[in-house]
Amino acid sequence: MMESHVNEGVSRRKIVTFVLLAIIGSAIIAALLPSLHVPETEEFLIIHKVFSKKVCKENIIEIVLEGKVLHEALEKGSIDVSELCKFVSLNDPVVKQKQTIAAVIFYVSILAAITFWERRVAAVFLGFVALILTGVLPFRMALESMELGLILFLISMMIVVGYLKESGFLRFITVKVVALAGGSPTRFLFILMLLSFVLAALVDEVSSIVYVTLLVLETAELLGLNPIPWLIVAVFATNLGSAATMIGNPIGIYIGLFFEKGFTDFLRYASPAAFTALLVAYPISLRYLERRGEIGKMKRALGKRIELDPWAEVKNKTDFYLSAVLFVLTILGIALHTELAVLVQIILTALYGENAKHMMYVTPHDMLVIVPVISAAIVIARTGFSARKLVEERVEWWALLFFMFLFAEAATLSYTGVTDVLAYLILAAVGGEMNVWTGLNANLLVLVVTAVASGFVDNMPIIVALSPVAKTLMSIELPGGEMLPWSLLFGGTMGGNLTIIGSTANIVAIGIAEKRGFRISFQEWIKIGAIVVAATLVVAYIWLALHVIEVIV
Repeated sequence: MMESHVNEGVSRRKIVTFVLLAIIGSAIIAALLPSLHVPETEEFLIIHKVFSKKVCKENIIEIVLEGKVLHEALEKGSIDVSELCKFVSLNDPVVKQKQTIAAVIFYVSILAAITFWERRVAAVFLGFVALILTGVLPFRMALESMELGLILFLISMMIVVGYLKESGFLRFITVKVVALAGGSPTRFLFILMLLSFVLAALVDEVSSIVYVTLLVLETAELLGLNPIPWLIVAVFATNLGSAATMIGNPIGIYIGLFFEKGFTDFLRYASPAAFTALLVAYPISLRYLERRGEIGKMKRALGKRIELDPWAEVKNKTDFYLSAVLFVLTILGIALHTELAVLVQIILTALYGENAKHMMYVTPHDMLVIVPVISAAIVIARTGFSARKLVEERVEWWALLFFMFLFAEAATLSYTGVTDVLAYLILAAVGGEMNVWTGLNANLLVLVVTAVASGFVDNMPIIVALSPVAKTLMSIELPGGEMLPWSLLFGGTMGGNLTIIGSTANIVAIGIAEKRGFRISFQEWIKIGAIVVAATLVVAYIWLALHVIEVIV
C-alpha cells in the first residue's frame, strides 16, 4: 500500500512538472518565434529562397495538377519548379503562425516523451495527430517523412545481429579478443576499450554493450573487482565506437540517409576522429581507474586466471559459421553498396536495353537498404520455425515506432521553416558573413550544442531536429557547411558520455549492472564523463576544422 502511494506521488509530480514546463515552454515559443524575422537583405535572402523551394517541392504535385499551369510547363518542354512556385517569405504572417503551432506541438510532444519515457510512443502518436489536424503537416508528407528506408534498414540489421547473438558468434569473438590481454591491467583496459569500440562500430552500440557488460561483470567477479568503474570506461568506448561507422548508431544511419552519405564517407570523415578520440579517452580512463584503486586491485589479483569459454553459447556450429560468413558479407555489402548499385544497373540495362535505362534504376542508397534486407531474409529462411521468435524478440519494435513518428514530427519543423529560422540564428550568432571563420564557428556551435543536449536528452530527437538546420546552411553554400553532418554525428555520440542517461548504451549497461546489485550515482558518472566529453570534442573539432580549411583552401 505504501509503495502504491509513493508511485502515485511520483506520477503526480511528473504530471505537474510536465504541465508547468509545457505551459512555460509553449508561452516562450509563442512569444519569441513570431518576433524572429529573417532579414530579406541580400545577405540573408538566400535562406528565404531555400525555404520557398522546399515548400514548392512538397506542394508540387498539387500545383502541377492545375491544368493550365501544367499545360504551359509541358509546352516549354520541362517543368521548372522555380517557375511554377512563387516566392514565400519566412516572415509571412501565415508562415509564422504555422511555425509557432509546429514548434509548440513538437516541443510538448518531445517533453512528454522525455517525462513519461515508458509512454513515449503515445506522446509522438498524439503529436503526429495534432500536427495533421491543425493543418500544419499534410498527411501525404507525414507518411513520406517517416524514413521507411531507415526503419527497414534497422529492422534487417536487428534480425542479423539477433542471429549473431543466438549463434554464439558475438560471445566467441568477445572472449577471444579479451584473452589477448594476458595478465596486464593496462593492456586489459586497452583491449576492453578497443573491443567495445570495434563491436559498437561493426554491430551497434546496444547489442555490443550487452556483451561487453556481461564480460566486465564476469571478469570483475573472478578477480574481486568493482565492475562499475570498468563498465563506465567501456561505455565511453562504446559511444565513441558508435560514431566510427554508419551502422554503429541509429543517428549515424539517419545522418547517412538524410545527407546522402555512404559507408566509405564515414570511414573517411568519422572513423579517424572517433579512433583518435578513443586514444585520448584511454589515458583519462586509466587515470580514473588508478585513482579508484582498480588497477592496483587487478595487479594483486593476477594470480587468478580468467577462464572464459568462448564456445559456451555455441549450440549449433553450422549456425555459428553461417552467422560469421553472413556478418562479414553484410558489412562488405554495406561498404560496397555504391559499386553494387552500379553492377545491378549494368545487369538491368543488359536485360531491358538502353532505352529502358531512364525507367529502371537502382541508386546506391537503395542498395544500402537492400543489402541488410537480403541478409535478414537468409537468416529468416535458415532459422525456420524460430524465425518468428527471432523477429519478435530481437527487433526493437517499440523504438522503431517512436522513430517513425518522431521523423514525421521533425519534418514539420523543416516544412514550416522553423529550421530555416534556426539556421539564420546560427548564422547570425557566428558572424553572418560567408567566410571560413563563420563556417568554423558554425561547426563548433552545432557540435557543442548537440553534445550538451545529447548528454541529457535522447540524441535522436536532437539530431532529427537539427539535421534540416544543417541542410539549410549547406544549401546556402556556407563555407565549411559540408562538415556539419559530422558535427552532428560527433556531438550526438560523444555527448552521450556526459551523463548516466546520455545514450541508450549507458542506460542498458547500468540497467544490467543494477540487476546484479551494483549501482552508480549521477554525480560519479558526470565527474569523469564531463572530462572525457570535453577532451573528445576537442579532438572532433580539430578534425572538423582541418577538413573545413582543406576544402576551402
